[in-house]
Amino acid sequence: DVLMNAGYIYTENNSVKVYSDGTDYFKDMIDDIRNAEDTINFEFYMMRDDEFGKQLIDLFTEKVNEGVEVRILCDAYGFGKGLKENIKRFVEAGGGFSLFHSLATCLLSPRKNNRNHRKIMVIDGKIGWIGGFNIGMEYVGDGPLGYWRDTGARIVGPAMLSMQIRFLTDWRYAVKEDITTEKRFYNPESDPGDIPVQIISGGPDMLANSPIRAQYLMMFSRCKKTLYIHTPYLIPDDATMAMLKISAISGVDVRIIIPDKPDHPFVYWVNLYYANQLMESGVRVYHYNNGFLHSKAIVADSFYCSIGSANVDERSMNLNFETNAMIYSKELGEMLTEAFLKDLEKSTEYSMEKYKNKKLRESVKVSICRLASCQL
Repeated sequence: DVLMNAGYIYTENNSVKVYSDGTDYFKDMIDDIRNAEDTINFEFYMMRDDEFGKQLIDLFTEKVNEGVEVRILCDAYGFGKGLKENIKRFVEAGGGFSLFHSLATCLLSPRKNNRNHRKIMVIDGKIGWIGGFNIGMEYVGDGPLGYWRDTGARIVGPAMLSMQIRFLTDWRYAVKEDITTEKRFYNPESDPGDIPVQIISGGPDMLANSPIRAQYLMMFSRCKKTLYIHTPYLIPDDATMAMLKISAISGVDVRIIIPDKPDHPFVYWVNLYYANQLMESGVRVYHYNNGFLHSKAIVADSFYCSIGSANVDERSMNLNFETNAMIYSKELGEMLTEAFLKDLEKSTEYSMEKYKNKKLRESVKVSICRLASCQL
């Protein structure tokens, strides 16, 4: 049943490179974009109107002028006012651009709360990119929150097929153009490596059997020794909360790293509420002190690995469109475990005592923000 996690195709013979630093991640990503020959399908939640965002769009425009088909799909909320002049030049050159939801949907429909939070790219039907990084200067550490700790992966092999199908299906929804069956988009390397991977996507269109929740509950319930979690947003639903508690009570070493500073008006304070609930059952929670932790990486028993866009929160489980890579690898599992333990050296352990002794104004913030989170 692990191989059929959430019903998504289990693939073997992949190569996977994992990144924890934005500078390295984007350097290799840009190299792949520069070397693209046929197609680039790019689906990211956010693209900042800053130096990095403009440079990337201009690079995409260069590739269009070279004859490469480039499609860009962003979330309307994440894109915001966006890169209007650069996108205009990109489209005029022949590039494809769309927001996942139309302006009318964002203004008038309840679906405006269903954000496309995915971060995936497929190049030439061969190379897949996935993770938690968005496009902006802060993701390379040049922002108000300082160093940016995130996790991403470059995947070559048959797992790329699921990523390409995901993009083309979302493109069909947004643009009403169905090119999902065109063979030119599917050119996987036959045998680039030996790592099993599943690409798992979830969203409100499949809420009755949430694949992201199923993936996380599978990891949390099957681990025997260790469960290490990065998440900037710790707002678990009842089932996830119960499973984390059960794992800790049963003797699993469950540790969670969350940010020590807020990037959202209320999430930081809600994190503290749920951290306290989990600590009561033996889960250990840490605040990351070396900048901002945005990573959505989970490793169980140094073998079962998840890297992607989904946080351990209600929004990722129920409202957003998300995509994760589920990786089965002792080598990468040990690498992610080691990276997590190194992050602990740059973190401060939180405690029930600290939560109990918080100041009155902090208690008020926790209460108000907890109430607001219930409206998600």
